[in-house]
Amino acid sequence: MNFKWLAGLGLFALVIGTVLCEPFYLFIKSLLPDVNWIAYAPFDGFMILMWCGIVISLMIFALGLIVWIWKEYNDILKPSEKEFVLKNLLPALVLFVFGFVFGLVIYTQLMLPFFVETNMGLGLENYWNLYQVITSGLKLSLLLGLSFLFPLVLRGLIKLGLIQKDVLKKQRGLVVIIILVLSAVITPTPDILSMLIVALPLYSLFELSLV
Repeated sequence: MNFKWLAGLGLFALVIGTVLCEPFYLFIKSLLPDVNWIAYAPFDGFMILMWCGIVISLMIFALGLIVWIWKEYNDILKPSEKEFVLKNLLPALVLFVFGFVFGLVIYTQLMLPFFVETNMGLGLENYWNLYQVITSGLKLSLLLGLSFLFPLVLRGLIKLGLIQKDVLKKQRGLVVIIILVLSAVITPTPDILSMLIVALPLYSLFELSLV
């Protein structure tokens, strides 16, 4: 692998992330509920931009790496190997992006408004730390993006003979427990509603991977 090219790709992704971090932050902020935002520390604003830049840089780097691998090794790959790449690498990218967007949507449009209403119903003022809210949402989105790769990983294990499909079908109860535990770890809040919102699509992907 050309490490100079890899370093150049990383630098390019970092520059793009730095340029787009503020527009990305403003976009996320526009999705958040209308509450009173505060900063607990003087560097909270900088840390928000840094997190947004890191997320953008990672996505650009991953996309560039996939394109480079395909371009570099396309001519030497066998037809079966090309088929493997097309059936796994590209779907992996699509599933990750979908999982990331899904996480961002459920976090900003379902979870946070629910907590706003709950606090108001209890007579509480909503003064939230913007750094904590945005970073928690980005972490949830990244983890969901990775979790959405579950069907591809499972399919690979089945093809390698490490896991039997019939065994998985018989152990659905155990799979449900694992998914619920994983969802509880992924979600930034301990409530059951957030856990179920994350767990349902993950279980659907599990069933899809068995098809």
